[in-house]
Amino acid sequence: MPILLIIFIRFFMPESKIWLEYEAQRKASQVTAEARTLPLADLFRNGLARQTVIAFVWLMSYMLCYYSVVSFIPTLLLRDMHTPGDVVRTTAVLLSVVSGICYLANGFFNDRAGRRFGALVPALFWVGSLVGMAVWGSQLYVGSKTEWPMFWLYIGFGIGNVALGVTGVWISELYPVNLRATAVSTFYMGGRGLGSIAPVIVPLAAAHFGGSLLNGMVAVALPAAAVFILASLLLPETLGRDLSAKGFKVDTETEATMKAASVSSV
Repeated sequence: MPILLIIFIRFFMPESKIWLEYEAQRKASQVTAEARTLPLADLFRNGLARQTVIAFVWLMSYMLCYYSVVSFIPTLLLRDMHTPGDVVRTTAVLLSVVSGICYLANGFFNDRAGRRFGALVPALFWVGSLVGMAVWGSQLYVGSKTEWPMFWLYIGFGIGNVALGVTGVWISELYPVNLRATAVSTFYMGGRGLGSIAPVIVPLAAAHFGGSLLNGMVAVALPAAAVFILASLLLPETLGRDLSAKGFKVDTETEATMKAASVSSV
């Protein structure tokens, strides 16, 4: 079904107006050859280097935090905490429902409160749930989900995951139209590359903490969440930015705006 949906989107979803404007200018030879080449190196040119590094770290820290928990929490609940399988299943289903609702709500508020809001508010749920896991996460299930701390902590972490929903729009708005797809795909897959080491470093951290998988998860995920919050504060806010395709390279005025936004965010 997802594959069929992708085919439908490919043929029937209209192209963005900004890209159509850019494409028309490209065909009319109004776009420079440099802007048409789209090398990865352009992500570091024309005043973009600082925000490129921050955006890359931002998404890598998200992926590391995410995979450090979701990759291991089924094992933690079933093997280490001896939680009944039906309880884990019900919790996972409720997590999916709550997360879906929160993704929709976060998108709504992103367009009103800003892109940074869409990253920081979920990240606070991350931090709260991870701290809670460190303090109360070892308590076992004793017959009531509502009285079981890990039920609420797991749901809270799932709410934190919806920060991913702002990724596409925020990174896209940080770059000229000819670099947006390059930036989003590069940062996203680079972030997943770092996230893929979670199955290695979480067990190493767990071994350091006497074999406690829970402590290993928190020890890796909590610093990653902190880095994500810091990077969210350093990235320029883009809500309300002029997104017209009149300029495909960052000009002096735009660069100055980016620097001013970065300073004010700190």
